[in-house]
Amino acid sequence: MLSWKRRSKRELRTESIKVGFNSLTLYNPWLMSIRKAKKPAIISEWRENKIAQEKAQQEAGLVARQFAREKVMTTVARGARSAVTFVSAFAGLLLAVLLAISLFTYTSTDPGFSVTGAKGVENLCGISGAWIADIFYWLFGYSAWWIVVVLASLFVSNLLVICARREPNTWPRAFGSFLCFILVMLSSVCIEALQFGYLGGNLPSGAGGLFGHEIASFIAPYLGIWGSTVLSLFVLGLSSSAAFGFSWGTFFDVLGICCEAVVKYVLHCFSRTRTQEKPYSPLDGVTVQDGPVTVKPFVVPSTNPPRKPTKPSRERPSRINATQEQRELFGKDGRAVASFELLQRPPEHRDSVNEDAIGITSRLIESKLKTYHVDARVVDARVGPVITQYWLELSEGVKGSQVEKIRKDLARALSADNSIRIVPVISGTPYMGLEIPNNNQQRQTVYLSEVIGSAEFENARSLLTLALGKDIGGNPVV
Repeated sequence: MLSWKRRSKRELRTESIKVGFNSLTLYNPWLMSIRKAKKPAIISEWRENKIAQEKAQQEAGLVARQFAREKVMTTVARGARSAVTFVSAFAGLLLAVLLAISLFTYTSTDPGFSVTGAKGVENLCGISGAWIADIFYWLFGYSAWWIVVVLASLFVSNLLVICARREPNTWPRAFGSFLCFILVMLSSVCIEALQFGYLGGNLPSGAGGLFGHEIASFIAPYLGIWGSTVLSLFVLGLSSSAAFGFSWGTFFDVLGICCEAVVKYVLHCFSRTRTQEKPYSPLDGVTVQDGPVTVKPFVVPSTNPPRKPTKPSRERPSRINATQEQRELFGKDGRAVASFELLQRPPEHRDSVNEDAIGITSRLIESKLKTYHVDARVVDARVGPVITQYWLELSEGVKGSQVEKIRKDLARALSADNSIRIVPVISGTPYMGLEIPNNNQQRQTVYLSEVIGSAEFENARSLLTLALGKDIGGNPVV
């Protein structure tokens, strides 16, 4: 029984078509014969599709098994490669250490390839170390130490492959490095035989060994000693760069950075340990004597007759207050203008740089200048709303450029955040100016009412006078 509930129009249409077709085939023998004739073809097609599907599943399983097999082989190969790299790294380190000990503890009296002695072996690696050291020194001289360097570089490169996951060297690259190392050995033994023959007194065949003497005797008649040396140095530089895989440009960059750091450290240590002069003190030049001291009275009786008491003078109002009383500034033609009371008045009590702070800063400036071998004296100070200008009197022979050179050091000593300004000459005076900014608590806001109420603004003869503010010394600028 078909359920016609909760079905879409398309499903209902499809079901109705199927029901109609089945009803037609039931009452139409010709349609029933056609339907029966199509069943074998449909069954054969279904079998072919099933066979193709099973074949595709078999091929997919075969591909999956092949991929898993390749993955296992790759993992095994990677593990074997890592094991070989690890073994070769530590084998190179072990051989480098043993060869270095053999070469370092070599003695010409030990029995070896070129010497037969009845004494005991002094080499720390025993008879084998004595023989190996004797053979290498006989063939290459002191250039045999290049073999130790190669073994150590092999350890470092393999260690980088293990730890830093760097790609290992391929066989062509390794073969090229080996050929370059041969050139390094040949050029090194040639230089040793040509220039360092005096160092081979304890070696079996002298400096440079057998190969060094043969190569030097072959090329020296054509190029001379120094020509052969220059050629050997050129070959040594190129071959060593290719053999050990480094760049001379990078090497010299790193060397320059290291040298610069060493020089800075030495200069810093020297500047810390150098003797400094005694800081300036107000008591310098005062002679101190032992014995009783007679203190003169501070108050000396006056010979003048006492003054008569005078009436206290009435406090004169400031010009600003007197000006604030007026209601109109430019009311000469009878027109109404803005009132002066619209402007904000400055507060009655404002923090500023006091005399004590000026005195302390003046002594600090003199002390710091004395520390840097600049003899100067603070003779005056001008306090402004934003900065304070100190007037310096330089001693004879002291240049103003000396103060300019230590400007940053003075700023650091005075905690001025590198904002000190040097005025070479203050106009109208023989003094130099040192402008130091006031701190946040001592800075003053310049009010427009102050400038407009000043005598400079009131006495200005200009038809259009502008109030610009205050200068460094706190004077109104109009």
